[in-house]
Amino acid sequence: MELYKTVFIELRPKLKSANVFVTLAEDSFSDKKVVLNENNFKVVLNGDESFSVSFTGFKGIPDTLALLNQTAKSICFRFFTSSNGIGFKSEILQNKTLPNKYENIELLKKDVEYVIECGNCKRSLVRDGVRFQRILPLPENTESNDWFCHGHGLDESLSDLMEPKQKDLFYTHCFFLINKDLVCNVGQKNDVLVCKFCFNWLGRVSGKKSRKFWFNTVNFTNQSVTVKTEGLSDVFRTLRSMLDTCLFGGLKTILHYKTCGGQNNYLLLWILEKQLEVVLNTLKENRKLDVAKTFFKFVSDDNDEVVRKWKTDNNIDVVDVSKSMMTDVLKHLYENHRVLSNEFATSNEFLVSYLFMYDDKI
Repeated sequence: MELYKTVFIELRPKLKSANVFVTLAEDSFSDKKVVLNENNFKVVLNGDESFSVSFTGFKGIPDTLALLNQTAKSICFRFFTSSNGIGFKSEILQNKTLPNKYENIELLKKDVEYVIECGNCKRSLVRDGVRFQRILPLPENTESNDWFCHGHGLDESLSDLMEPKQKDLFYTHCFFLINKDLVCNVGQKNDVLVCKFCFNWLGRVSGKKSRKFWFNTVNFTNQSVTVKTEGLSDVFRTLRSMLDTCLFGGLKTILHYKTCGGQNNYLLLWILEKQLEVVLNTLKENRKLDVAKTFFKFVSDDNDEVVRKWKTDNNIDVVDVSKSMMTDVLKHLYENHRVLSNEFATSNEFLVSYLFMYDDKI
């Protein structure tokens, strides 16, 4: 008989403590008891059934269990930890940096012929195969007016420099710009671009001469090679890039997606801790990994007070995302939100969750 679904442990080495969130498989256990040992903790249910969770890389200090909270299907508590005899006086503080495998790589190559296809129906979105002579990165989250350090508003011809020519492709971690004259088989409604054949959401109008597509909505094909990305991975690449340039350990940002009907959808993300060490224990796995602890709120109302306040804050970037990026990251957030009991799952109308941005399995 399965006694629990998940055990989620937040590890805080600098505070020498751990927060534990246990989700039980059933709500029929009226009597629950937690026993903390040095190498594990044990949960006893109704006096005769129990399960244990072992510690790896840290030890618990018996008799320090505190803040015990129980509901029908959850158990939460905190305890103090020790790390192989290292104490406050001898602790070595380490600055975590992302390993090289998480650095963003260039997806496309110059002077290679590509056909750009709809990611859903595989119909071509360009008139012929195109060879890009210039493939240049763009700032990830700033307005196009800020792409140059001079010439703002002086001459309309200067703004043309920000529009890609027919052999140009400008890109960020999740989208790219190409000249509109290359594009075919694409419909337009409310500045939203859709495939004329399957009506798949593809991108947005961007400027007078350019069109914006997301890497996860199209495929780049070159003979037998297909270049494409996934929506959730693109969100993670974007957020990691923003955190790399953030002076603080946290970050506020807005992910924005516009529907074909013109409705604006906003995902407000408040990353509190960009690299929090956790332990995830289920019946299928037991592993330690880094996550980003996050407050989030999904809003479809332009007049929402929090949305208006965040949009007027110069320190908060608004990032346009694709439909799949929005749906995938929302699914990810809601799934990880469930590891917390109701008492710890909300804060000031925001939901609490975790982004597994450094997980090799995603």
